[in-house]
Amino acid sequence: MRQAFFILSFLFLACFSIVLTVTANSWKTFKNEKNRYTITYPTSWHLLDDTIDTLTIVNFPPDRRVKGVVMPPSGAGITVVPAPPGIAGISAWEEKDLLGSTPLNRQRISAKGRTTGACSQLVQTEWESEEGPDTYSHQTVYYCASGNRLYRVELSNWRGNPNQTQLQKTALRMVLSLRSW
Repeated sequence: MRQAFFILSFLFLACFSIVLTVTANSWKTFKNEKNRYTITYPTSWHLLDDTIDTLTIVNFPPDRRVKGVVMPPSGAGITVVPAPPGIAGISAWEEKDLLGSTPLNRQRISAKGRTTGACSQLVQTEWESEEGPDTYSHQTVYYCASGNRLYRVELSNWRGNPNQTQLQKTALRMVLSLRSW
């Protein structure tokens, strides 16, 4: 009986570590020392910009960029930035971003059970911007308050993208992985 317990325990741990490895390998961690945060993102996405203040990733290879426009028709990008100077809270930042736009959707996401350094307040806001005649981009923005720091995770894609729901799930998973210190 004891031997069976050890064998089952070993098999459980072996399976568990394989799952962790697969999960760990499918997402990368970005660390920003200056703005004191880490965030994970899918390895299938491509790093476009990782300046001191910004992380920008896209779901298509950089060589597929359309001249003069970053995103091809089915493309999407996610940008992570800290709050600019003078922004006192999520509402102020959201108001500044929405200037001239009407939100399509706005919701608070529950912060129950979050770990230290995670978003204690999280708001999702969506709007569209006209980029040209009959051409609109769709923004899904997650505003995160973590301790005394604010961050924005912005998903941008073209209106009508059939993968909108999956793209939003990816962006939400990213913001839920954000940790500040």
